[in-house]
Amino acid sequence: EISRLQIPMLKVGLVDRSFFSERNHPARQLLNELAKLGIGWNPSAAETRDPLLNKVTQVVERVINEFKSDISLFDQLLKELEQFKESDQRRASILEKRMREAEEGKARSESAKRTVNSEVARICHGRVIAEPVKHILKEAWTNVLFLEQLKPGGEESYNKALKVAEFLVWSVQPKTTEESRAKLKKVMSSLVKNLKVGMDKISFNPYRASQLLAELEDCHRAILSLPIASENQQAEVEALEPAELDTPVVHEKVTEQVLTELALPVESSEASIENIDTSSDETSKLA
Repeated sequence: EISRLQIPMLKVGLVDRSFFSERNHPARQLLNELAKLGIGWNPSAAETRDPLLNKVTQVVERVINEFKSDISLFDQLLKELEQFKESDQRRASILEKRMREAEEGKARSESAKRTVNSEVARICHGRVIAEPVKHILKEAWTNVLFLEQLKPGGEESYNKALKVAEFLVWSVQPKTTEESRAKLKKVMSSLVKNLKVGMDKISFNPYRASQLLAELEDCHRAILSLPIASENQQAEVEALEPAELDTPVVHEKVTEQVLTELALPVESSEASIENIDTSSDETSKLA
């Protein structure tokens, strides 16, 4: 485009001899500014939407079509070009900021997912899990934890949601003492209430929420209906696999595959389920 200005610039030189001697001549300044804008410019597949190319083309066309002898045209075009540069720099700055924020947001999101997956793995490690609990964790509660983890200053609400998850998993472990049964009876209603509040926060399907919570309550009643085993019977039960237990509650041993099913998807190539240090399993205190 700039090469099209050769003849108009010769015409400027004929009209105004100072064009050749004055460095600050508006026509020379305009030519220099156009050349600077062209440095580093890369043609794109959508050149018709390229604001820089469109502006340069517009300036060149105006010089070719409008210049007769009035040098003030170049002052006007210089001013417009400067305004364009400032506007383009602001636009580029805003775009860069948005891209940076998007990347930072993505990084925070991935970090939050890994944190949630690690905590769920810690809570479930070495335990058995009932079907309703598995579905609540997978479909709803990991998302509740994720939401709370992302909230600015949401540490308190996140820790509360984490405690709900701990009690949820603990609630379906076999209750072998009167004390653990009494504790389950005490927390059952508040556990269901807190689960409902968390599900509402993520706009979880109300019908599915009612279905899962009803199944959880049935599971709790079934656990409480079982007789307390003697020490010898308890040892025999503990030696069985979950599928071999003759109980009204279907339990599943928490394996690595189960933890993978429960985990939120992460884009990172790093494993979403970290190695668990059993010494830090706080939930064992609930049993």
